[in-house]
Amino acid sequence: MDAKRPSLFFPLLLIAVGVIFLLNNLEVIRVNGWEIVLRYWPVLFIIGGLDHLYQGKGWTWGGISILLGGAFLLANLGYLPLGGWDLLLRLWPIFLIALGLDLVVRERPAWASALAFIFILGLVVAITAFAIGQVRVPATAQPITYALPSDVREAEVTVEQPLGQLEISGAATSRNLLEGEITLPQALVLTEEAQTHGSTIRVHLGAAGSSVVFPWSLGPSQSLWRLRLNPQVALVLSLKSSLGNQVLDLSALTVRQLTSEVAVGSLTITLPARGNLSADLRNPVGFTTLYVPRQARLELRINRALATLSVPSDFTCVEQVCRTPGTTAANAELRLNLEQPMGGIRIEYLP
Repeated sequence: MDAKRPSLFFPLLLIAVGVIFLLNNLEVIRVNGWEIVLRYWPVLFIIGGLDHLYQGKGWTWGGISILLGGAFLLANLGYLPLGGWDLLLRLWPIFLIALGLDLVVRERPAWASALAFIFILGLVVAITAFAIGQVRVPATAQPITYALPSDVREAEVTVEQPLGQLEISGAATSRNLLEGEITLPQALVLTEEAQTHGSTIRVHLGAAGSSVVFPWSLGPSQSLWRLRLNPQVALVLSLKSSLGNQVLDLSALTVRQLTSEVAVGSLTITLPARGNLSADLRNPVGFTTLYVPRQARLELRINRALATLSVPSDFTCVEQVCRTPGTTAANAELRLNLEQPMGGIRIEYLP
């Protein structure tokens, strides 16, 4: 009776982690901390599949693990229009199918395992192609416009977005407070509310629907909120996204106060060079990127727990407070509070 081969999972994991960090140190790839984990997690599937094959446990489960791990890795590296997590959320039932087939053919001849593997391979290719095809189908955007009353000087804009991407910029025409396009899946409908009180207008945008919307049923083009605001109006912004990305270009806007929350996803903000801005940012799990003009007087207070932090070399960081050169607690114009328990924080100067 043949001795059982020992598992190679841990040694292969050490080799893979070592190679990734070596390439990172040599600047062949440029990632850090949690970025490495969130980008290269599919390597675990590949290593698990190789270990399964090495121990002689059959081709079905091992081969599919390697195949799916490779697909997820390619997606995370940008070679597929879907991200790795998006692909995983679409293809996870294949693991159940592969496990069932593996149990069926485990004690059968090699040709049975080969047929099971070919079947799963064809299923993965077909479903992946179908999923990518869905992403490339353009969705219909709903235009939205709010005219600017002549006596309004300040606007409070609230956006509650369940999932997808929210983009904010300052490219609205002078006669409008807000204009843009909103794309929603069929299960959701846009909700709008606007009230004017003296020189202040309050606008609330959200989404409602009776059906449950799953993230893996959506492509990037099926939940996109692209809003342009008037740069001449003083703004108070409250933005909330449950799952997705916020891309906020504040460089041309007059934002007095910003509250931004992304439960899971990424937050990217381009800050203005001048003006008094107070912001509370919350991104529990994900990545936050701040683009800062060189002349900006920024004070950033960070509560980051396990999140990594990358700042320009001339920033002054003491405990949980980082400031741009020449900025003090007294002269700071941009005052940001960022809560980022897990993920990564990157601060860069604008070119």
